[in-house]
Amino acid sequence: MTARSTGSVGSGLGEWLLQRVSALYIGAFAFTSKLVTEAEELRRLRWRCRRGLLELELILQVFVEQAYARLLPQERAAFGRLLSEPDPALLEYINGTQEAVDEELMCIVRKIRQYPDF
Repeated sequence: MTARSTGSVGSGLGEWLLQRVSALYIGAFAFTSKLVTEAEELRRLRWRCRRGLLELELILQVFVEQAYARLLPQERAAFGRLLSEPDPALLEYINGTQEAVDEELMCIVRKIRQYPDF
C-alpha cells in the first residue's frame, strides 16, 4: 500500500511539474509572440514613414523611433491613418499651414510638432 501512495505522490508531482512547465512555455510563447507582433508593427511603420519628401520622412521616422511606443492605442490608429495622407497634405499639417478635418489626426500632428527633435 505504501508503494502505491508513494507512486501516487510521484505521479501527482509529475503532473504538477508538467502543468508548471506547460504554463511557463505557453507564457513565454505569448510573450515572444507579442514581441514579434510589436517588432513587425514597428517594421511596417518604418516602411510607411518612407516618403518622397526627405524632410517629412525624417520627422516621421524620428517620431516613430522615439515616441510611438508611448502612444495610446487610439493614437497609434490615428498615426496609421495620418500616414495614409498624401505627402503635400501631411507636410502642410505638420508645418501648420493647413488643418486636417479629422480631430484625431490633428492631435497626432500636434504631438509630432511638440516632439523635441521637431
